[in-house]
Amino acid sequence: METVKSKSEHHFIKSSKLAAPSSPAFGTSLPEFSCSGDPCITFLVGQESAQEKFQTHKTLVCYYSSILNIIFATSEALDLVHRVKDTTNEAFALFIHWIYYKELPVIINSTMTNDTLILPVTEVYNLATKLKIPGLQKLAISNLEEASPRSPIIAAI
Repeated sequence: METVKSKSEHHFIKSSKLAAPSSPAFGTSLPEFSCSGDPCITFLVGQESAQEKFQTHKTLVCYYSSILNIIFATSEALDLVHRVKDTTNEAFALFIHWIYYKELPVIINSTMTNDTLILPVTEVYNLATKLKIPGLQKLAISNLEEASPRSPIIAAI
């Protein structure tokens, strides 16, 4: 795991233990898409009082999640909005970041304890489990183990 210091005095944890996108863990090759030809999906995340909107390419998100692939394969092409109420905005933002960059950046600052550092990654693990994304589950577990192997949160997983 590598820690990179940013200009704002935060640190990002980046795991270097990633399977290449063309490896068997991710299929034979990445999907082909372009901004003009691939529709975007809008995700409305969180409870309605604190809902945040995320947009991503349909082909890419469906490539990594068999659950989302089923949902959007059976939906009308015009219905490209999906509500996700059982996760946090932060966890969903990390998921979207992962599908594009294959890294799981976790911001660390001096006021964080091990458990507050671990919570967002635990939420990503739960989201990856619900969406059936084994590559993201493995990366989240790897980051959790490296961040704090003695944490009671990790022992519960």
